[in-house]
Amino acid sequence: MNETQNDMLESKLLDKVVKNSMFMLLFSLSITIFLSLVTFNPDDQGWGVVSVNESTNFFGETGAWVSGLIIREFGFLTGLLFVSVLFIWSLKFFNSSTINFLNKYRATWTKKCQLNLTKIIIFKTHFL
Repeated sequence: MNETQNDMLESKLLDKVVKNSMFMLLFSLSITIFLSLVTFNPDDQGWGVVSVNESTNFFGETGAWVSGLIIREFGFLTGLLFVSVLFIWSLKFFNSSTINFLNKYRATWTKKCQLNLTKIIIFKTHFL
């Protein structure tokens, strides 16, 4: 492989890694906010509420603050719309070709490592 092909391969790999990272980040964020909204309790201490009660939100005090902010300022349906948009946006970054590309690159890398390991073993057994 020449230098430009190697650079293109690395560039594609970096692009795929960034897309997968964005997918994981947005997907996790959408699930976290969704669970926070679903476990919202108006009696929890959070956005606009002072209470001595212990938080019953799935994510504790932080979840109570986030869900309180979204629900009290924007409404529950708007919060679900926000979560839906995040979820759909995360799917934009994920496709099956990403997995195929990484498997192909992994196979190439594995072959190179095996070849280098074989060379080292042969060198050590022959010269040492």
